[in-house]
Amino acid sequence: MRRWKLAAMLLCVILGVTGCGESSEDGNPDTTQSDQGTDSIWDQDPVAQLGEITISYRELMVYLQSTRQEYEDQYGSEIWDYVLDEDGTTVWDFVKEMTLEQLIYLKIVCAQAEELGVSLTEDEVMDVNDYTADYLDHFTEDELDYYGITVELVQEIYSENLLAEKIYETVTLRADTEVSDEEARQVEVWQIYVQTAGFDEEGNQLNLTEEELEEKRQKAEDLLAGAREAEDFLAYAQANSEDTSIVEATFGQGDRDDVIVTAAFALTAGEISDLVETEDGYYILYCVEETDEVATDQKKEEIIAERQKALFEEYYEEWSKAYTITVNDEVWE
Repeated sequence: MRRWKLAAMLLCVILGVTGCGESSEDGNPDTTQSDQGTDSIWDQDPVAQLGEITISYRELMVYLQSTRQEYEDQYGSEIWDYVLDEDGTTVWDFVKEMTLEQLIYLKIVCAQAEELGVSLTEDEVMDVNDYTADYLDHFTEDELDYYGITVELVQEIYSENLLAEKIYETVTLRADTEVSDEEARQVEVWQIYVQTAGFDEEGNQLNLTEEELEEKRQKAEDLLAGAREAEDFLAYAQANSEDTSIVEATFGQGDRDDVIVTAAFALTAGEISDLVETEDGYYILYCVEETDEVATDQKKEEIIAERQKALFEEYYEEWSKAYTITVNDEVWE
């Protein structure tokens, strides 16, 4: 997922929030107004500075408040004190860092708009105004004041997310979208599996003796002979595979061990492979369809999306070099 996309996702959460929450207790994050008054809590120094670009306290709080609501709806308010690692990082610490990181990413991307010749159209500006009005309708005037939400702030958030989307589309138009059928090809198979290594169903590691390994080999050979005689390979596989959850499979280059992919790609529809040996066991493959057209087309889209993402990340890496990021530790805490 594109990193800046998270900001748009968080904003979508806000749209469903009619009251952003209540003051925290027992160590939960407090993202509400303090007793110091609106001016002191919302209008203090920026949380972060990227050259001339600022991330304001109230802007970050809009995102954090929406995230808080989403997390508490799913996991309850006690989620914030949950410790994630040996350093004592809590869920709240992680969410704060993640949200700020996404906002920094978003700001740097949007700063490239002029150089790239990207801007919002009149219709898009009208959409932003409509989105803003709809969003503000979820709150009373007192709530807007309490949470430091202004028309201009909401318009800015919507505009930046929409602008970032357009910048992404503009840059990724330069990505290579030619994907050969062979590169994306997905083959559909039925398979029988005999395990020789890894872990059993109880999670215990298999440590087979030489004699047991030879028995597994003989079992696989016997199953291959039976498969060649079976009238219904699928039923035979479901009755004899040591892992029935993987009897039906569709895959392509890079999705499985090379030896399995090579064996599968060499088959024609209705053909059964020889015994395929891998580090974890033996496979017997039956080709259902040499090329699954639907899966292949989907794979092409995935490959193109991966190329676009990689290209955009290259651009972002260069853009970010021009910015020195400074976080106001006092405001951040």
